[in-house]
Amino acid sequence: MLLPFSSLLDVFPRMVRTLGMEQGKECRMESSGENVRIDRRILEMLHDPLMHMMRNSIDHGIENSEDRKAAGKDPIVYGDDGRGIDLERLKAVAVSQGLILAEDVKKMDRRAALDLVFVSGMSTSEIITDISGRGLGMAIVRDKVESLGGSVVLASPAGKGFRVILNIPVALTSFRGIVVGAGGKNFVFPKSGVRKVML
Repeated sequence: MLLPFSSLLDVFPRMVRTLGMEQGKECRMESSGENVRIDRRILEMLHDPLMHMMRNSIDHGIENSEDRKAAGKDPIVYGDDGRGIDLERLKAVAVSQGLILAEDVKKMDRRAALDLVFVSGMSTSEIITDISGRGLGMAIVRDKVESLGGSVVLASPAGKGFRVILNIPVALTSFRGIVVGAGGKNFVFPKSGVRKVML
């Protein structure tokens, strides 16, 4: 059954305002595409990833009102136009936490460095709060979206916010597959991805 995207979004504006007030930040949520119809199962599976992203934006990205005014930004937030991700700090934390080797960090391009936010356990937050800081949120987002057959793309120009683009299917579909047994386990491969079966 296809439902409007707005049925998922209804709970978020109040949560954004409440979390913002608790953090001493003026926040509001704007959205578009509310009338797009999406499979109910996908909407249910997107709830947690969207919740993680919004909580992370409020806790990590959005500055307090004084900092925003000093940076020449409107004190009311229209999306996440916060400070963005400090890639040098992100890479340094990844090395210090043993998530990646220092020599590998030097070879990373911007896209690969941004993808460090998806590593489970990765957090640049110095404290763990009720909102974030455990380093799990973005890993959960990617896992959920990819389990739906979608993908996640990040954009974060320094000082100009953080954008997460979720490419998701409109509906979950059934597919024809080929069952293969190996090591005592069964695996299903989509038939469309199999060129030849040799017996």
